[in-house]
Parts: sequence; C-alpha cells; structure tokens
Amino acid sequence: MNIWDKIEKIAAKSFKPPASVAKEAQKALNYREKYKDEVKAGTRVGWIRANQLANRENISLDTIKRMKNFFTRHKKNKAIAPDKKDTPWKDNGFVAHLLWGGDAGEKWANNILNRIGFEAYCS
Repeated sequence: MNIWDKIEKIAAKSFKPPASVAKEAQKALNYREKYKDEVKAGTRVGWIRANQLANRENISLDTIKRMKNFFTRHKKNKAIAPDKKDTPWKDNGFVAHLLWGGDAGEKWANNILNRIGFEAYCS
C-alpha cells in the first residue's frame, strides 16, 4: 500500500466523540432549551454540530478538521466574560465554544489530527 492509499484510508475514517465532548455540547443545547431566545450564540452549523456531538454520532475527519479550525479562530472567545459569569448562556463566544465540544472537543480534535498526521506520514 502506497502513502496515498494510506492517506485515503485514514481520510475515510470516522470517529465517535467521547462522553466528555458530548457533555460539553449538551450544555449548550440545555442552555437553548432552558433560556430560549436569550441564547443568541452560534450559527446553524454550530447547532447541528452540537447535536451530532451530544448524540455521539460518528464525525468525519473533514469535520474534525473544521473543529480544529473553529477552535483556532475562536480561542479568545472560549472563556466566560467577567460580566456574564452569572448568565453564561448570554456569552456568545462561550456558548459557541460549547457547541463545538468545548475544551474537551478541542483536545479530542487535536489529538486525532496529531495521531492521523503521524499515521499518514510514518506508517
């Protein structure tokens, strides 16, 4: 098997989110269920992602790359703003971070991509 065959095989994999990732995404879904229109965060894609993660659906490698890109772009927004400590569901950056699996999702996506990179080029 040549390197391109290995890369294609790896790219076709999907990955089940761990419970820690599902728990973070579920927090955002719970905020929206409880606080309804007070939750302004997230795009349609973000809410779809939260449902996928919370339900522990298999996630494609392409989506995991998107997760990494999201976390890289929004790193500054992940902490709850001081003025929103009592109402975290109103902090758009924090809720968006949860939609994509929170800190657990970031760690999971990075771990997979690091492992895949290693497998693709070293096996």
